Amino acid sequence: MTTSIGEYYYMYGSGSSPNRRIQFFKETEHAPETVFAVVDAKVTGNWQKICEVAGRLINVEISSTSEKICAIKAERAGHPYTLKPDKKLSEIVDDFQKAILTSLEPEGNWRIGITNDIGNDPRFEKVAQLNIFNPS
Repeated sequence: MTTSIGEYYYMYGSGSSPNRRIQFFKETEHAPETVFAVVDAKVTGNWQKICEVAGRLINVEISSTSEKICAIKAERAGHPYTLKPDKKLSEIVDDFQKAILTSLEPEGNWRIGITNDIGNDPRFEKVAQLNIFNPS
């Protein structure tokens, strides 16, 4: 049984309101490696599934933008600074994974970058990769 964790809305193409939705699910509730995303497009007022993205194709930048700036400043000053490495969403422990996916904007600080490819249906794109990051 799949468990819903979070969702994210965005606009693709032109328009004035979100016409795409990314929903995050787990096949098994406490098994972070089973996470995946479903991308839907709004078609004549209804949501239609256009693709799925496996958790191994969803990158998470663990270090925030502020931490990255601190690293650059430290390196310029000649001081060592270690950033937390990026991870795949399916590799992140259950509690932190939930914390990220329930804190997507607009309610939280986490945002998603989307890399698209050509879809099987010529009306829709196919999401090739997702990149979750914290711009704070």
